[in-house]
Amino acid sequence: MMTFRKLFLLGLIIALGLVGSAYFLEYYFNLDPCPLCHLQRYVLFAIIIFFFLGVMSTWGYTVKLFLSGSNIFFSLLGILLALRHVWLQYSATEEGITTGCTAGLERLLQFQPLMTVLKEVLMNSESCGKIDFTILKLPLSVWSLLSFMLIIAYSCFIFRSITKRRI
Repeated sequence: MMTFRKLFLLGLIIALGLVGSAYFLEYYFNLDPCPLCHLQRYVLFAIIIFFFLGVMSTWGYTVKLFLSGSNIFFSLLGILLALRHVWLQYSATEEGITTGCTAGLERLLQFQPLMTVLKEVLMNSESCGKIDFTILKLPLSVWSLLSFMLIIAYSCFIFRSITKRRI
């Protein structure tokens, strides 16, 4: 029988596998992540935290709904970031749109407020428009989008199971 904790443990394992594969690709293939890649990783870390809290949870119905709802929210945020990344890689290069080059995310955060950095990363990321690496002829941004879609589908399944009182 599937329990809430087992479902969240499986989600935690999946999310840890995704972030582990991102670090493997970064260090094994010497890929330098762009600012949008970093933002997507931070969103994935938030998802990992909520899955971990779900595994450790002995709380009631409301907390279970909050944890799975939080994963749905952060997965949706990850999907939006990944869609922006895919758009930058496909549409921006085809249309010949050129934007200013930005520094790395850590460097930007040292000297500017968070909202300014987010606006600059989302609107002005030429480095995010390059396709450096592909797997099965798909760039990593598409794989990131598919991963967040998997997580949101899984989180919606957990949320629905909780509301139907199956777990």
